[in-house]
Amino acid sequence: MERIVVPVTTPAAVAAIAALSARPGTEVVAVAVEVGNATPLDALREAALAAGARACHGVDARASLAADVLWPAVASGALGVAGEPLVTALSMVAVAQAAVAAARHDQATSLAAWAEDARERQRLHALLKALAPSLGVVTVRSSAPALVAQNIWARVQVLGDSDGAGPMPESAPKPADVLLTVGFAQGRAVALNGVAMTPAALVMSLDAIGRAHGVRPLVVRGDGAGSRRWQVQAPAALALHRAGESLRARVLDDRAEAFADTVAVEYATLIRDGLWFTALRAGLDAFVERVLAPATGDVTMRVAHGDIEVQG
Repeated sequence: MERIVVPVTTPAAVAAIAALSARPGTEVVAVAVEVGNATPLDALREAALAAGARACHGVDARASLAADVLWPAVASGALGVAGEPLVTALSMVAVAQAAVAAARHDQATSLAAWAEDARERQRLHALLKALAPSLGVVTVRSSAPALVAQNIWARVQVLGDSDGAGPMPESAPKPADVLLTVGFAQGRAVALNGVAMTPAALVMSLDAIGRAHGVRPLVVRGDGAGSRRWQVQAPAALALHRAGESLRARVLDDRAEAFADTVAVEYATLIRDGLWFTALRAGLDAFVERVLAPATGDVTMRVAHGDIEVQG
């Protein structure tokens, strides 16, 4: 009997579960992973079981995603690198960890690298192989390409040629300006407006404030002619990235800052290619942690006119 673990983050996974369950001698165990999905965890579990999964684990990975994945990515500066948006690609790290944990619990023989987007499937395949090299990894294609990806701090939509973020409608009420003060300790955000928060709570608070005050989405273009375009709505990621830039400028000398820019590019490449669980990424984290050790203090930003601006 082959037992395959299928990670589930959207209802579209039911097609993969049904197809794998229909194979002779194959049993499917699903793991619904909450990373800030559009669909609630309970609804994902019910859909997976209805599609033929023998069992479906539910994992709320938002806290670990924020603390162990988003925070290092922010500290590295990788989010500011041009090209493919990485804010939702980071979710695949938590998804892979949940899938491997379920595979070990249920003594599975293989894992399914399933995601709606082809690039996400490639990332997930690499992450699963790195975490569980002794298990087989089966890539399962999606019947339709994903147009929207979402997690705890971002919503990314694939754009057509004529789509765009555009300005806020003139008829929409303009929200009042608001000041945000992010407190850092050794390079990591630990408080918002003087209130100590967990990484997940801080991210969700920044996201809610940014959306309520009309922070405009950004349009990101991939590298090369004919590449895709994305609309990225990620006020929390934007705020943390800009606050981190300001903090680094305070503590890094010119040579360290120039090397940190190189680190950001390499870090972004590792995220893009699903190479999170590598010695190189751990080494880059060690560099960032060392140079940002003195980076303790507050960064104040103003949310106004659809943007987030560092003050002072």
